[in-house]
Amino acid sequence: MRKWIAIEQCLCPNDILDLLTTIKNSINKYTVAITEAENLHIRRALHDQLDTAVYLHDELSDFLLEKGWLW
Repeated sequence: MRKWIAIEQCLCPNDILDLLTTIKNSINKYTVAITEAENLHIRRALHDQLDTAVYLHDELSDFLLEKGWLW
């Protein structure tokens, strides 16, 4: 049986801030790639990845605010 551990027990605020920075950089790169992609299928795939990255960034930001680790 798998035991779940709360995220705040695994990661410190700096780890999550580093992750947010990485996601932000990914968002920027996805945006550039979408504008440069010629193939419609590739653009759609990149757009899906962009949407996921934006959602994850939003969720992590909310978590940090909730914990008082980001202001």
